[in-house]
Amino acid sequence: MLCAGMWPSFVALVGALLFWPTSSSQLGGGTWTTCLIVSDEVLCYGAFEFHMPGRFTSISVAGWGSQIEQAVCGIKDDESLACVSYKTPLNPPSGHYSTIPCARNFCCALRKPLLDIACFGYTAADVQFDVALPRGSFAQLAMGSAHGCALNATGHAFCFGFANSYAPNLFSATPRQSQFRLLAPGSAWTCGILLSGQLRC
Repeated sequence: MLCAGMWPSFVALVGALLFWPTSSSQLGGGTWTTCLIVSDEVLCYGAFEFHMPGRFTSISVAGWGSQIEQAVCGIKDDESLACVSYKTPLNPPSGHYSTIPCARNFCCALRKPLLDIACFGYTAADVQFDVALPRGSFAQLAMGSAHGCALNATGHAFCFGFANSYAPNLFSATPRQSQFRLLAPGSAWTCGILLSGQLRC
């Protein structure tokens, strides 16, 4: 494993790596915290250190650009959601889920059996989006720092979340004409791989 970063989280993380578990199944990184799944818990290191007991299949880290809020959420073996926070509780909804990517201050998940999107944050205002959640069934879900995009079964992209001064026209509740196989939202942009293999942003 190779890690690089800036003070102070990097210094704390390097110290934690001296005692890093030898076997883990997934790694998730946030602004100030890095978490990993081990056999029966999730361990988080960096500027803050905390853990989440239980057996998980996937995790994602949510956090502000400052050190005020940090949280890790994951999908457990029974397909339920669980979160642990450094400061403010992040309370996930009940149900069964297949994926849970997190943004800066909220997380979204694909809810079974319909595979529709459910989002939750530190407060209700965290999910009062400028562009509302798309309705329907989705095959993929990915998050940037303040917005997310989902792909339906035909590869059409639907984006939602918060607009900003850098990209006020970034989002659209209608499907894009292009068909994608993979999406990667960023801060003020979203890039994806088309079905043809070309990159489009």
